Amino acid sequence: MAPLSSFLCSALLGAAGMGAFGWRFPFILGGLLGFVVMWLRRTLPETLHADAKPGSTSTDADPTGSPGVWHGLRKYWLIILAMIFIVGAVQAYNYSWTAGLPSLATGTFKEDPTAVFAITTGLSVILTIGALILSRFLDKWALSRWFILARLAAIPCVFITLFYTSPGIGAFAGVMFGGAIVLLFNLTSFNVVASSLLPQFCRATGAGLGFGVRAALFGGTSSFVLVWLQQQGLRGLFPVYVAALCAISVALYVLAKQRNGVFLGK
Repeated sequence: MAPLSSFLCSALLGAAGMGAFGWRFPFILGGLLGFVVMWLRRTLPETLHADAKPGSTSTDADPTGSPGVWHGLRKYWLIILAMIFIVGAVQAYNYSWTAGLPSLATGTFKEDPTAVFAITTGLSVILTIGALILSRFLDKWALSRWFILARLAAIPCVFITLFYTSPGIGAFAGVMFGGAIVLLFNLTSFNVVASSLLPQFCRATGAGLGFGVRAALFGGTSSFVLVWLQQQGLRGLFPVYVAALCAISVALYVLAKQRNGVFLGK
């Protein structure tokens, strides 16, 4: 809905109207939808059950008998590190496609904003419908295997950004849609894979910490890094950067899984 709202505002108001006041409307819509999310979260049933490993939290309890969350995070420090890169790598990839490349197109290459938002909306449609279809298959297979395959496929895929180094809406569309399928595989599985590494008693804290750090370090900065490297004439370094994050995430995931196993799925 984010690119769709931007597309509709841009199509109705034009570039001048968007620059003057129209950019506020998607923010207002997002704020209102936040209340819907709060309602959904309070009414949805909890589907997570006790850990598959009996007694997995027995050595992590504090003197009162309650699980020692921070003790658990210290114990599973490798998992927290793995989560930072598992989530950080895919979000660097994701934000590059959903924010970085569109910013490059409209800001640096002066493409028509309405056309850019139309393409990003098309990408979102592919990711949404694709997730509904793909998730039906992924739930039947070992997610860890498909996560590794999808993450390794992202390493060469991010280099297609090099096909968009000068103005041209066709090249922009080709890069956006060219990376959609591999991005879909990564976005559909990474949340469950990352959360599966932690036991239930410290899962929320560990996942929140890992997700927060990755957003600050990799996700939110990827758009800026992409545009800045383009301005410095070092655009070729950006896919190397994202590919390195993907490779590190696979290595840390394998190490964490071998050391501690998984607590959800397989």
